Amino acid sequence: MKKQLVTLGVVAGLSTPVLADNKALDTASSDIKDKVYQVVPTTSVSYLEWCAKNPDACKVVNESRGTYGTRQDLDNALNKFGFSKNNQATSFARTNNNGDLNLNGNSNVVGGVIKLDGQTIYLGLENISGTDVLVKAEYKYVGNDFGTLITVKSGNGHKSVFLTGKYNGVDYSIKSTAGYLEKDYKGANIGQAFLGVEGEKKLDDNYALGAHLSVTNTQTKELPGTRFTNSPSSVTNHDTYTVTDITEISKWQEFAGDKGRVNGGVFGQYISDDMRNKTRLGISGNNGTDKGYYGNASYSHITSDGKTRIGTEINTDKSFKLSFERFIGNTSATISAYIGKIAGKEVAGLGLSIPLDSKQNRFRHASPGLDKDVTHVTGAEKASSVLFGKEVAKQEIKTRQVIEAVPTEEVKNFNYTISGGIATFTFTARNGFRYYSVISGNDNLVSGNSFTVDVSVPGEYKVGIYELNPYDNSKGPVVYKTINIADNKPNVPTFSGSTSVVVGSPMNLTFSSSDPEGKPVTFRVVGGAIPSGTTFNSNGTLTGSTTTVQSGSFQVVSNDGSLDSDIVTVNYNVESVPVVNTAPTTPSLSGSTTVIVGSSMNLSFSSTDAEGNPITYSVVSGTIPAGTTFNSNGTLNGTTTTVQSGSFQVVASDGSLSSSPLTVTYNVESVPVVNTAPTTPTVSGNPNVTVGDSMNLSFSSTDAEGNPITYSVVSGTIPAGTTFNSNGTLSGTTTTSQSGSFQVVASDGTLSSSSVTVNYNVDALPPQSLSITTSGPVISGANTDSVTALNGPGDNIVFNISVNTPYTLSSSTITFTPNIGLQTQTVDILHNGNVVGTRTLSVTWQ
Repeated sequence: MKKQLVTLGVVAGLSTPVLADNKALDTASSDIKDKVYQVVPTTSVSYLEWCAKNPDACKVVNESRGTYGTRQDLDNALNKFGFSKNNQATSFARTNNNGDLNLNGNSNVVGGVIKLDGQTIYLGLENISGTDVLVKAEYKYVGNDFGTLITVKSGNGHKSVFLTGKYNGVDYSIKSTAGYLEKDYKGANIGQAFLGVEGEKKLDDNYALGAHLSVTNTQTKELPGTRFTNSPSSVTNHDTYTVTDITEISKWQEFAGDKGRVNGGVFGQYISDDMRNKTRLGISGNNGTDKGYYGNASYSHITSDGKTRIGTEINTDKSFKLSFERFIGNTSATISAYIGKIAGKEVAGLGLSIPLDSKQNRFRHASPGLDKDVTHVTGAEKASSVLFGKEVAKQEIKTRQVIEAVPTEEVKNFNYTISGGIATFTFTARNGFRYYSVISGNDNLVSGNSFTVDVSVPGEYKVGIYELNPYDNSKGPVVYKTINIADNKPNVPTFSGSTSVVVGSPMNLTFSSSDPEGKPVTFRVVGGAIPSGTTFNSNGTLTGSTTTVQSGSFQVVSNDGSLDSDIVTVNYNVESVPVVNTAPTTPSLSGSTTVIVGSSMNLSFSSTDAEGNPITYSVVSGTIPAGTTFNSNGTLNGTTTTVQSGSFQVVASDGSLSSSPLTVTYNVESVPVVNTAPTTPTVSGNPNVTVGDSMNLSFSSTDAEGNPITYSVVSGTIPAGTTFNSNGTLSGTTTTSQSGSFQVVASDGTLSSSSVTVNYNVDALPPQSLSITTSGPVISGANTDSVTALNGPGDNIVFNISVNTPYTLSSSTITFTPNIGLQTQTVDILHNGNVVGTRTLSVTWQ
């Protein structure tokens, strides 16, 4: 059964909460006989009314409160004196809500994240309870051994800062969080401090155990604007007298914070072998207003592709949360969403995170106890959003014994200020008293704590004030203040507006002045002459269009109807119509800006001026060519001395305004070198050969400047089987019977010579025949037979015996000794190493 609170009060308003089913009332001292402490009456017959009708019995009850230690004891005492138990309340300490007072509600977050080198900076907005909006800033650092997290929130009467440090060991981690929350609640600023520690130990690759402990201290605050006092209806005003037996009931609301709230718990964690499933079970308890034990279970799953993570969390206090995270494509960016219900409040969120220092695009669960990520200690997040405590209704009852009038006094803090001829008097008024002003012998009832007197007319004013107690009509002493108003002249006039104009244009001046007594003032000119064409008015304005070029001055005073102010002198100048001047046109250029060094450069610049003013020219930036001179008449001349390129800018001026600049880019080049073409190539070598012969030709040329020469075929076709080289040689073995020509030129890299024509002829081979005879007896290895070649092909024909048989060649006769037993012999006819014919020799042995 939930215990109810009973509050005992004293006259000064101090209170002590106690439990009604404990020995509660023994804290009241028995010598407090003239004060009544009791619960709020809930029926038409109240304990206070009973006390008013039964003062003796009430007094006995009050004196006996020290002896009645329990509620039943007090009920028995009240029944003893005829006061029904059913006519009293059981408790006046009522809570407006059960459980923690969640001041934040929905927490929908919109923000952005920047991550760099293990550090994360977050800045965003939080929507709280649908109306409050906070600015949230967060900094996180995640290292191998140490990490830290700082969270700051501010806005709409809410300020909080939470700091966490975490150490990662070999197979364990420990972290600590300290935080502070301030919240404006119903006009009261309530503070809450948090301190917690949490550790986790890895058991193996799948399991880990952990524990957390935190202390939260929430300030108790009386809520302003709700405390009030009720008195019996027969008393209309007790500020002007004291009354015996007048009972006052003071009621108010108070936020009773949890002081020394301890929250602790243990949890276990399991990670599957594939690191894709994570389960956490825990139990925690606290001794706060929502004291008890609460279970917690959470589970998260990563899909097989590592792109999606789904999580759920359920608590026995009816809180739950469902979350979803997904990588976007193959990037490191993630989109997340969640819905849930926390402390009875629906929450939802949608977010986007783009890390700048990571290429990770897959989710993974860390090994148990080795997760390096940094979060606040369990309970810190709730402490940064929730004020732990309850709102409580309270009351206090007081009784006064004597009725007598409050003495009248001299009115305090009676003073005045004067503005615009009106004196405003103020004073300190006491509740319930009436106040009268005394002006010219007349008493006037004052409403509030101030009144006014017209002192615009110079003279002496004597004004008094006194208070009247309506309870006994006693009058307090009159307090007087005397004011002497002197007749002062107005202040020196000031004016606004331009006093320098062009003839024909208007001149508008406005003069202003004030009178110390607040009287209206007029203005007039007392000396000098105003500009021709203008008019001065008594309201302090000068208007009109000027008609004459002139300079001058005039003097003006203000008058309050009796006195003139000091004079102010106005100097003015009406100028002639100015001549409009325009800048000359941008100069144009004539002359060549590209020359050979040592030659002259002559440039001319020209511009026009709309007003016909004489024009001069000048170089405003850049550098002119070395050896030249720029003249103000717009010419540049001289003999160049240096090879260079550059630019300079020229403007034209009419003596007042300058034109836009003209940029001149120039180039002084070096003296060119004269080059002549090589001579026509000459050719050496035989261009007429028989097919199969090599053709070797050489070309030569000379260059007057000694430049290296290359050769090339510019037309025609070289013989098949030959190659032309850039060094002027043609070489190769002809392969085709043909006649033709080709042209060759020599080049020094810039110029080419005239071409030389080469005519060539590649002849075909004549028909070949070979007749072989043998004679002589067959004597093994001793005979020499002769083979006669008829119609021999010439000196360039050689014969190759296909076997290793020695032979001699004389004219057209081949002499050799055939191998014994060989019936045939092959003879190849070669021309320049190429086989041009084959004959098979039949050898007959005799």
